[in-house]
Amino acid sequence: MGANILQIRVGLVNGANVRFQQDDSVLATKCVGRLHPDRIFAHSTVVLGGGHHVAAFPTAQIAHVEVRSELLPDWPFGANLESVELLNGDRFQRGIEAIADVSRRELRVASGEEVSGYALLESRGGFHYRLALRARALPTSARAGSLARILDGKVLYARDRDGNAFLINIANVVSLRIYPGMPELPPHALDADEIVSMRPEIPD
Repeated sequence: MGANILQIRVGLVNGANVRFQQDDSVLATKCVGRLHPDRIFAHSTVVLGGGHHVAAFPTAQIAHVEVRSELLPDWPFGANLESVELLNGDRFQRGIEAIADVSRRELRVASGEEVSGYALLESRGGFHYRLALRARALPTSARAGSLARILDGKVLYARDRDGNAFLINIANVVSLRIYPGMPELPPHALDADEIVSMRPEIPD
């Protein structure tokens, strides 16, 4: 992709992917300037206008917006997250196999220490996002609510290996799994292990 080209792909909850492109470097730069993870789902619609048409998508029907451009800035990942990387199926599987023997109950992490793990998000539309996470550990008293903070937000922002940005609409996430997880659970949590053999196959 050229340095000044912008591609935007809108993933909808009906499974469709709608693609847009801007080849004009001035307009592409202006468009990127308007983009930000915190604002992408702030309105009831996401609107894209081309030279001969305008497309509007209800935000409630969007699973994610993928942005491809070398013009993208290094947006912060938010909260205590230092990086969120989108993985392919093989890299994700190797990662969770490498920590298969790690028990979340036995984790001992000091506040401010760097921690890493993996997450699987499933969204309406059949989208699956396999993620590698790096973060700074929160104080013990705040950790139980860290999972809720992810799902209470409007967006989860991730980058893939090529630098493309994925802005995932939390409103359409149907499940979140974190490996190995955190030692502290929220007070309403149920302590039980998932039966792995019954977990559905996850397509790429």
